[in-house]
Parts: sequence; C-alpha cells; structure tokens
Amino acid sequence: MQQRFAGARIVTHVPHPPVPPLDTPEDASVVALIQKLSGVQQTDTVAYAAEAGQFAEGGFESVICGPGDIAQAHRANEFIEISQLEKGLEMMERLAGELAV
Repeated sequence: MQQRFAGARIVTHVPHPPVPPLDTPEDASVVALIQKLSGVQQTDTVAYAAEAGQFAEGGFESVICGPGDIAQAHRANEFIEISQLEKGLEMMERLAGELAV
C-alpha cells in the first residue's frame, strides 16, 4: 500500500484498558443476598469482562447477575426474552424491598 500511497500506515490502539478479574468468595454476603433475591443457589465462574472487577478492587463486594442468556447476548440479533426481563424486574423489586427495611 505504501508503494501507491506513501503516507499510508496502519496504527493499532488498545480498544479497552485491561479489565481486572472478579473473584468473589462464595461466602461473601453479596452472594447470599443475590441467592435470596434470585432464588438461584448455584454459582458459576465465567470468562466475561465486566466492571465488577473494578468495583471489587474499590472495596465493593461484587457479583455479576442479570436476565437473559449469554448465548444470545453480544452478537448479531441479540435479544432477551420478555420472561427473562420479567424475572429481572421481580428481582429488582425484591431488592428494593430488602433495602427499604
């Protein structure tokens, strides 16, 4: 390309700064809270990038949870089923009730 266009060049940039990993202990109080609110007792480890690791580094107990299925997320034609959104709303309502005490 530079033979035809002397000023042509390729420049690469890191598109996102490194994301710190999240390693929340299963006995953390936030895990018990999410289990109570969601009704889901199982915990998993996944290889996703999220801000939760940054929150944890800042001293906030953190977990990653939410509606939907990762198989349908972050790709062409991504979607969340309405039933999943309804479950997420119910969880947020339970959280509001828990915090109002």
